[in-house]
Amino acid sequence: MNWKLQDMENEAEEPVEAAPLRAAPKYSYGLAICLTEKELDKLGLDCDVEVGDYLHGMFFAKVTSVSTHAYEEGAGARVEMQITHLALEDESTEAGDEE
Repeated sequence: MNWKLQDMENEAEEPVEAAPLRAAPKYSYGLAICLTEKELDKLGLDCDVEVGDYLHGMFFAKVTSVSTHAYEEGAGARVEMQITHLALEDESTEAGDEE
């Protein structure tokens, strides 16, 4: 299967002048996962990854909740998932640390 990666960066919704003191996150908090040395060890990765490194991964997630809703401005949906299987590779070391 040919996977097309989609950038999930948040769109700018207001001009910088009107932005609050604390800027909105670049990516939604719900997209973040946190791995400790225990999970990194299970995945065969060292803890020596650095900020800015990219990890190549694939995961399976079980859908745990599905809901739809309507409101005055339109409709929406929410799907919650629990990641159950995960595989990662350190792309920085595979590429020979070219960057």
